[in-house]
Amino acid sequence: MAGVSETSMDEGLRQRIKSSSKAEVTDSMHSGGSTPTKPKASPMLGRTPDGRLFHVMETPDMVTSIFRPDTPKTPLDFVTIVSLLFQLLLYARLSRESAQVFFVVYFAFWRIAYNGGLGYVLTLQSTSRWLVRLFERKGWMDAAKCPRIHSWIEKQLKVKLGASYDMSSMPIDFSVWIFFRSLVDVILLNDFTAYSLFGLSHMHGPGPDGWGMLAVRWVIGLLFILFNVWVKMDAHRVVKDYAWYWGDCFFMCLQNLVFDGVYEVAPDPMYSIGYAGYYGLSLLTGSYTVLFVSIAAHTSQLLFLVFFENPHMERLYGERRPIAARMTAKDEALASSQRESTTSSRSASTSSASSAGHSTVGDTTSSGLESSTAPTSMPSSATSTMASSTSTSNTHDLHYRLFRYDVVLFSHLDLFRASDFLLVVSVIYALVPLVLSSVRGSAALVLLGVHALLWRLFYSFGLGWALRKQSRSKWIVRHFLKHYHYDDPQSAVLEAFDQWKVIYNVSLIMTYLSFATLAWHSYVPWTSGSIRLRYVLGIGLLALHAWSARSSFRVLGPYGWLYGDFFIDNYQKQLSYTGIYRFLNNPERIMGGAAFFGMALLSGSPMVAVAAIVSHLCHWWFLRYVESPHMHRVYGSAVRQASGVSKQLQRLVPADWRKAARPSVQELQSALTKAQTMVDQLVQRSLPQVERLVDDTRTMLQLQADRLLHVRTGDDMRMIDASKYSIVPVASALTQQARFHVGEPIPVHWTAAHNHSRRDWIGLYSLNTLASHPDGRHDALLVTCVSSRGKWVGVAEDEWEGNTHSGMTQGPLGTHGVSQLHDNAQLMSGVSVFRGSKLPWSPGTYELRYHHDGTHDVLARSEPFTIYVDSPQDPTSFTETYTILTRLVHFALAGQPAINDAKYQSADKDDLTLWTKDEVQHIADGIRSAFHVDFANEVILANANVASLSRDIIAARQLLPL
Repeated sequence: MAGVSETSMDEGLRQRIKSSSKAEVTDSMHSGGSTPTKPKASPMLGRTPDGRLFHVMETPDMVTSIFRPDTPKTPLDFVTIVSLLFQLLLYARLSRESAQVFFVVYFAFWRIAYNGGLGYVLTLQSTSRWLVRLFERKGWMDAAKCPRIHSWIEKQLKVKLGASYDMSSMPIDFSVWIFFRSLVDVILLNDFTAYSLFGLSHMHGPGPDGWGMLAVRWVIGLLFILFNVWVKMDAHRVVKDYAWYWGDCFFMCLQNLVFDGVYEVAPDPMYSIGYAGYYGLSLLTGSYTVLFVSIAAHTSQLLFLVFFENPHMERLYGERRPIAARMTAKDEALASSQRESTTSSRSASTSSASSAGHSTVGDTTSSGLESSTAPTSMPSSATSTMASSTSTSNTHDLHYRLFRYDVVLFSHLDLFRASDFLLVVSVIYALVPLVLSSVRGSAALVLLGVHALLWRLFYSFGLGWALRKQSRSKWIVRHFLKHYHYDDPQSAVLEAFDQWKVIYNVSLIMTYLSFATLAWHSYVPWTSGSIRLRYVLGIGLLALHAWSARSSFRVLGPYGWLYGDFFIDNYQKQLSYTGIYRFLNNPERIMGGAAFFGMALLSGSPMVAVAAIVSHLCHWWFLRYVESPHMHRVYGSAVRQASGVSKQLQRLVPADWRKAARPSVQELQSALTKAQTMVDQLVQRSLPQVERLVDDTRTMLQLQADRLLHVRTGDDMRMIDASKYSIVPVASALTQQARFHVGEPIPVHWTAAHNHSRRDWIGLYSLNTLASHPDGRHDALLVTCVSSRGKWVGVAEDEWEGNTHSGMTQGPLGTHGVSQLHDNAQLMSGVSVFRGSKLPWSPGTYELRYHHDGTHDVLARSEPFTIYVDSPQDPTSFTETYTILTRLVHFALAGQPAINDAKYQSADKDDLTLWTKDEVQHIADGIRSAFHVDFANEVILANANVASLSRDIIAARQLLPL
């Protein structure tokens, strides 16, 4: 929010500092109305990102410096004045209709320049000091590099600040900010003027509403504008020029600021009520066009708040809090009250002025893992329980007991949960009638047929596939163990079965109900002749199905009816061939489709008959490929081969006939067995290939953009002597060789020509990945044709901002500047370190590659080396599991500084304080690699304890087949 005028309505005033904890600005700064004279040292102290302290010079307000005739003007001030006069001249010369069109377009241009242009530049400046680095790189404020530009900028700033301003004695951050202010004035004043003239071009008389309504509109509109004027004046009184012009993107002020006035009226007043003038002018004009343009402009300002202002404030002033830490409810309440206290008022201590460095999220709060998480630490008792970790008196455990990744609107949906499944079904059934309300006739019947088919496919193939995987690998239980935390992992089995019961029952009902709906709407009337027999047969089949289902339930009970033996292993399993099972091995195979054929007969529709046949075939597949294999896997030889009916039929057939038919029957059975074997083998061979295809497709989609954008080669590599380049991993401190534990930092020693590019970089690649993506060639050099997936470091590591080289001409090489120059050999050598997210958190064989000048041209390759992880010899051993997990956690949290805040320290030495999602993901990746147990990040956060995680890993390995 740059200040343009105390009477302006749209210059983008915004709340620069939300609370006194988010700024340290002096309240004694004035925006004077006199000609700037020799500035004197201000009591307001500033601190640059590199820790330099300086007195912030007093700055004149924009209205005085631009619009008072007796004040000196800078070239940018003249640009501003001329552009404003140009708008006024155009408004006077253009017709009313032309002015309306021109100024709405002109206003849109300046509004985009403000919210889009300034927002983009300020975001870069906030995150990487882009604007200051640009001036440094170009040398625009360096008299030796660019004397003309330096002289022009210095004159500009001397006019703005007074003759006593000395560019050489002030930090470049402050000078760039002052220059940036002038550019902001150009944009915001033109933005305000264009909007005002656009509104005036739509001004008209009373019209059909009469003078009374005109008077009401003008009174309310003027009140809105006057209120807007007060908001802006009071906001400038509070935040001063420093916050008005985003000074905290350039340097920090170390004095306190008391928020009162407009900041006690509304949240984010400069983005909310600070735009009341827009709606006031809309009322004055009585134009919906002005109103809609005002709403659009206000919306763009809110987007500026969301995408730049809020992230910047959070990044700069937000208190860093762990995402998982065990605090008692009392400590949490105390911490909250302290935060509220510091939000209302905060005074910068004198000692803060001496602290070096720009306050950022990364250095304002220290955190860490207790020293007990070193690889050698062990719990005092392997069977001890963690009272402090499970007591509901600490807010961490209480939170994860009350909230288990619950659905909020449609976020966190999990279709394995019955409630979420029913939510999705309910929403679909609520929306479908709105979309299909006009469908009639045959089209409606087709939709009903599709509806019935979808439920049948979901019931037979969807649930069947889930049960098949559950039978083989405990897939459903595995899902709940992965995504939800349980005090007793055995509870995951019970919850999985509970959710399954509801989903299965709903699907069963909807399968029959959707088919019945189709049959009802497909009914063909009939009253005479032999066709009446369909009625009798149809009702008979329905009755047969009902009797068969009831008889089956009496024998199976809820355990068998709901497929409990797919989930519960410790339930007494015993096949009982009583009731209907005395006569038939599987009544569903014969009578399971009776109801569908009965409804088809009653409806008299060929389409329903086809649907019944399809339904029966789907259910046959379910019985043949899901239920039957599971029965033989669980019950083995206890499964009866011949039913009572089969035995009696065999007795009724004469012996000679049975003897004559036996070869044909055996041949048929042999053919069916071979066919089944071939189908099973095909499925077994195809499934891994399909899964691999899915994984490859996902990987390809993820990497395709990187390949197109980042696989680059240099223009001419023939002049480079590749023999001067080498790269070697430094031996691990644990193994004394090039063999590293998962998560262990990997130091890399490299050599390069003394005149090498500062954009050179080192990538870490899996040999398996390199083998699947052959390298290219460029001249005599190798070209890497696969993404490093973020596993890379720059040789000049501190000069990179993400994937962009900052362009500093001089800076340390290697990690923390560990490098040296060999003058005799004209070589440079250094050490770079892969750690944290730069590491691959999975075991395997890897290779390092040294790349030239930001391209993928390879100048050197290392010998292959190994990343390994230990696995327990005894999966049930708590000691082994705990030791291995402790080492993984130690490496995952190695980047944390020591915890200084007592409220984040737990009495249990195994408790973890987790600060970032990367730390959690690294722990989950390490567990997957070492124990072959897949835990979601939410489970790691909920446990936040090494011993608890160890017990969960052991329980998961016992529950799940590996």
